[in-house]
Amino acid sequence: MPGRVTFVDDEERNAPRSRSASASSMQQPLIGSGTFPIRYSIDFDEQMMIQAEERLRHKKASLSGVHGNHGPFIKEAMDKYESLTFKVYDNGPLRQLYIKYTKLGHAQRLAAKWSIYLIIGIIIGLLALALRRTIEHLYEFKISSTDAYLQSGQNFRAFFVYWGINVLYVTISVGAVIFGGPLAAGSGIPEVKGYLNGVRIPGLINLKTFIGKFVSILFSFSSCLALGPEGPMIHIGAAVGAGLSAAKSRTLRIRLPKIFERLRGDREQRDFISSGAAAGVAAAFGAPVGGVLFAIEETSTFWSRELTWRTLFGCLTATMMVNIVGKSGITVTVGNGLINFGISRQSLYREPEIVVFAILGAMGGLLGAFFVKLNAHLNLFRRNYLSKQPNWVKFAEVILITTICALITFSVPLFFPCEPTSNVILSDTICDNSNIVDNRTLISYHTYCDEDSFNQMAVLFIIPPEESAKLLFSRATRLFDYVPLCLHLVLYFTMAVITSGTYVAAGLFVPMMLIGGSMGRIVGKIVAAIFDPMLQPQFPIDPSIYALVGAAAMMSGFSRITISLCVIIIELTQNTQYLLPILVAVLTAKLVGDALSRPIYEELASIKSIPILELHPPSFAFRVGVTEVMAKPVQCIYEKDTLNNIIRVLKTTNHNGFPVVSNEGVGREKTFRGIILRKQLLILLDRQQYSQKEDEAVMLDFEYYLSLMNHKWELESISLPPKEIRGTLYMDIHDYMDRSQVVVQKSFSFIEAYRLFQTQGLRHLPVVDDLFQVVGILTRHDLLYFHFFDERQSVIQPEFFDA
Repeated sequence: MPGRVTFVDDEERNAPRSRSASASSMQQPLIGSGTFPIRYSIDFDEQMMIQAEERLRHKKASLSGVHGNHGPFIKEAMDKYESLTFKVYDNGPLRQLYIKYTKLGHAQRLAAKWSIYLIIGIIIGLLALALRRTIEHLYEFKISSTDAYLQSGQNFRAFFVYWGINVLYVTISVGAVIFGGPLAAGSGIPEVKGYLNGVRIPGLINLKTFIGKFVSILFSFSSCLALGPEGPMIHIGAAVGAGLSAAKSRTLRIRLPKIFERLRGDREQRDFISSGAAAGVAAAFGAPVGGVLFAIEETSTFWSRELTWRTLFGCLTATMMVNIVGKSGITVTVGNGLINFGISRQSLYREPEIVVFAILGAMGGLLGAFFVKLNAHLNLFRRNYLSKQPNWVKFAEVILITTICALITFSVPLFFPCEPTSNVILSDTICDNSNIVDNRTLISYHTYCDEDSFNQMAVLFIIPPEESAKLLFSRATRLFDYVPLCLHLVLYFTMAVITSGTYVAAGLFVPMMLIGGSMGRIVGKIVAAIFDPMLQPQFPIDPSIYALVGAAAMMSGFSRITISLCVIIIELTQNTQYLLPILVAVLTAKLVGDALSRPIYEELASIKSIPILELHPPSFAFRVGVTEVMAKPVQCIYEKDTLNNIIRVLKTTNHNGFPVVSNEGVGREKTFRGIILRKQLLILLDRQQYSQKEDEAVMLDFEYYLSLMNHKWELESISLPPKEIRGTLYMDIHDYMDRSQVVVQKSFSFIEAYRLFQTQGLRHLPVVDDLFQVVGILTRHDLLYFHFFDERQSVIQPEFFDA
């Protein structure tokens, strides 16, 4: 029998790889070599080509740890992630199921899925409502406790009360993260995005992470830190979707009957997590359509028409639960979601102002890209120097940042006087969804002042962010002056930069909304001051629409979300007349932001070394073939192999997939037949699916086989036959291997292989020669190792090629 060789798969990449470790391979030309010649008629500068080859060699060498300080770190960090199995494995048990397929069984499974989507929407809606109500009480306690000392002139004591309550809140928040694990910190969007892209992130959707995330955002959002709840709500929604559909919990040691087995696979879990994340957006913003579009545009890589309807159903249910339950009983009326505000239905802009809205969008793109750059560098520092430190170091960082934020938010309003609310001029329809009827009810919080006056900086810094947003977007005039708005813009931007990435649950949409609102209000006041004298007095320029457009521009500038963001803003304002200025600003912000930096969530995913296959392959990839990227040589298994050899392969490698080959004679010793996963081999060993060579084992039933696939298997826990007889026992893998595995020829291009992984949800991609013999294999990690460093820089200048 031909000898076995090794390839590197998802979990282990410590073994030397021939494409990087071999000194001889490093000397072979990489440009236009092997089976992927360049077929361009353009003449190139010879020196440029030599430099390009050298840069490409250096890139590959650094990824293998030969050169560079960061290569081994990134390699080790990426290798801890395993790929998910999104592809349907076409094997014998599945084909048996298709034979037994009935319309009644299909209808039952369909009804079960719709029921789960309904329950997901209900639970996420109730969680969002509980989060909102609790935050309101926590804010009320903090403000009333501080205001009691402010009213009596005890500013020093008032600060320590304010600081102490905020420290208490963040202490509980950090404690919740320590309980739930590191994944309970942050927004969770990069991790959810990575999971839906095909990366298994251990602990992302378990019960402890869910509890830690929920409690952490509850108290962190109630503190003085510059953060929001919408990102954690997306993570919470994803966890609810995964937990309900799987109907199991390792923490609680619960596993409901086998009726849920078909919903526990990676492919089914992907759909439920997508819907749960979308329902989280819908509950946070009261935007069911926006939630669906957000999932399509930002978090999910794979989508289908059926998933659209089910996700919309779950989003509608979540939004309705927030509205119906929130408006019942004796409680205060709740709006559409965690964040909501009303805007007048009166027309607030003229067509020539579209030019100003485009400029405002460019400003949002610039400021958003600047935020991404600053925050990325800060989080890179945290990764390199704080990630492996004890928890008390991370806790100390949060306390330090909380102290800085408390000093800013408490002390800055002391330098501004209280102004009578009678100076504020109200419009007839300031806020359609509010109960504002006069100047006194305009501002519901009068911190630092009596009930007939207000402090401009206090209503921007101290009160809940939702109330601040309502005031920024209100049509009231003489509410904010230039100095408070400029100070709020600079200081809150700084607070958001240093807060994002700390050891608490935190989102970014609310801070960006407030920063953009201040920026837009400033621009609106400037435009009004210049052009109002030229216009009719009864139709002045209204800064509120500029605040709204500025908020949309800022949110697009840092996240690069466009369509879903426009719909969310429209659903928040409950008015479509702002669609044109919002679209102009959002698209301009995206164009400017893309020219300066990557989106924040892609940047954070790179910092966390989550191996996400992004939308576009690296710019140099069009001139590279799969033979330069694939892992080789490859460990293969025969269709009917000895038990001794299979056990040896499982013991000596940590690979997750093995090409299955057959021996068809001289020159055709390893003809490709399919692929089999490590877990499948372990199941066959445990179920003793082996026999003498002339015998045939009975194939496992699909339902039973599927239940086994949904468990975790280790070779050490399996009872194996004695070593003396393993050489006489054979395992027939033909019935269990994937018979419809996608393969590519060795002349295949890198770009097309990249697109296959993106569109097909592949975990492995074997590479074969002209005789259909396996010569290499590609995994997600192979694609990303090749261009992880400086992936935005072309090996050859882009003007020479049309990629």
